[in-house]
Amino acid sequence: MNFEQQYTITELSRANWFPGRDSTIRKLIKGGKLRALNVSNGDVHPVYRIPKSAVDEYLNRLDYGV
Repeated sequence: MNFEQQYTITELSRANWFPGRDSTIRKLIKGGKLRALNVSNGDVHPVYRIPKSAVDEYLNRLDYGV
C-alpha cells in the first residue's frame, strides 16, 4: 500500500515554499481552491489534512495563472 503524504495547516504555513499563513490556508480550503480532508471526530473545529497532490495542484495553478 502506498500512502500519500499529507500536511496539516500548521505544517504548510511554516513551510517556506508555500505562500500562505494559517488563516489564508483555511480560506482556500473553505473556498474550494485547496482540497483537504476533515479528519476531526465531530469536534467544534475542523481538523484538516491536505494531500500532497492537492498542494501540487494549487501551486501549479498559481504558476500558470489558471
